[in-house]
Amino acid sequence: MTATSNTSRKNQIPINKNQIPSNKNQIPSNNIMKKLNLAPIHIGWKSMVVSAALLITGAQAKTWTSADGGKTFKGELTSYDAKTGSVKVTLSNGRKMSFNRKILSKQDIEFLTESEKKPVVAVSKPSVIKKAASKKSHKTTAKSGEYYNGSTIFQPRPEVNGKKPWNVQNFGPVGLGIDLVKPNFTMVITNVEEASPAAKTGKLKTGQIIESINGQILEERDPREILGDIITQAEATDGKISLKIKDAGTVLVTLPVMGAYSKTWPLDCPKSDKIVRKLADYLAAQKEPGWGAVLFMLSTGEEKDLKVVRKWMAGIETIGVFNWHKGFKGHGLCEYYLRTGDKKVLPVIKKMTEELKANMYRGAWSGRGGPAHFSYGTVHAAGAPCATFLILAKVCGV
Repeated sequence: MTATSNTSRKNQIPINKNQIPSNKNQIPSNNIMKKLNLAPIHIGWKSMVVSAALLITGAQAKTWTSADGGKTFKGELTSYDAKTGSVKVTLSNGRKMSFNRKILSKQDIEFLTESEKKPVVAVSKPSVIKKAASKKSHKTTAKSGEYYNGSTIFQPRPEVNGKKPWNVQNFGPVGLGIDLVKPNFTMVITNVEEASPAAKTGKLKTGQIIESINGQILEERDPREILGDIITQAEATDGKISLKIKDAGTVLVTLPVMGAYSKTWPLDCPKSDKIVRKLADYLAAQKEPGWGAVLFMLSTGEEKDLKVVRKWMAGIETIGVFNWHKGFKGHGLCEYYLRTGDKKVLPVIKKMTEELKANMYRGAWSGRGGPAHFSYGTVHAAGAPCATFLILAKVCGV
């Protein structure tokens, strides 16, 4: 499972665990999963130093192996902090990875221990071409790493004025909501989910500040990747996640042990199967399907999940009044018909297509209402699914 946010879900981010991908290319942090569940980070040369705990004898690449022996990668050790267990490695392509030694094999941990006994060799600084800063660039002085100064895909850092925190609504199966506030990235607990592993500790509450998680602080790369890596590692080992709470000490949260992802994930992967089953059971308890729920339940291939969808479809008259609803729920309606041949849903599909035809303006749709509702113009995020729904409706014979 992973961590999710209100800006965007490997574990649902977490997916709410909340969104189970249907194929390998849809799963977030794809590179992380392929290579020890790690992701490249970007560190400015001004901030790059060799940890005082690291003693390196030479610039030689090494093949690293995961604790379960299932994954390997090749890279040069650039720093190791024996106190915190933090390891930083430079790959042959120049990209950098940061992770905790716990995810490594016993042999690799022994290598790190031996590295402490050898003389330090400074890491040379390669020549770089400095580019003039764009006037439109988002600047911050909280950290010197490139992640905080350059543009990123998700732009997750808090606003410069500190008024708008960046929220991780669901720290996966842990059961916490986390706001990231100034100074970057201070973690503040926003909610503790009832009956969750976090709630069962009896020690966590809204407003507390998390100083570190398993000895790691959120810095230098997308915090969702860091949180996702922590969850993945815990689920693959002993399920333990240690939260250091300001003025309250350490709180140990215990997650169910799910095992590690297989090399062929999500196919032929027991952990993936557990995640799918868990979400399907959760959705089965819902009285009405949410966005994407019908498609997911149909995708499991389980007869008991199909029965749930049949129950949802019984007596259905509409899938919503907005174009958003038609675009994001209509596909499930069509796939249900194609799967079962249940003609009772065809009138609903027909009705939705006619409404979309009436709502279309210059070949596109707004998110809400009819063509007269253009307070913000056409919205392709809503309109594109509407178009593909119409294609599927045609396949259904409508």
